[in-house]
Amino acid sequence: MRLSHQEYLEAIYEMAEEGIPTRRARLAEWLGVTPASVSEAVKRLTVRGLVQTGDDRRIEFTPT
Repeated sequence: MRLSHQEYLEAIYEMAEEGIPTRRARLAEWLGVTPASVSEAVKRLTVRGLVQTGDDRRIEFTPT
């Protein structure tokens, strides 16, 4: 199953709202996809300037 960028962004937002660290492995569990799928999606979202990975490896939205 391939998820859209929107679904990844929504999951990142929901996890952050619930206080769950938004790391790749946790995001994969949350969405029910493989860690490799998350890595590829995060790479695409980073290139588009929508997210960034912090020093603590958390995925976060880029500042506006």
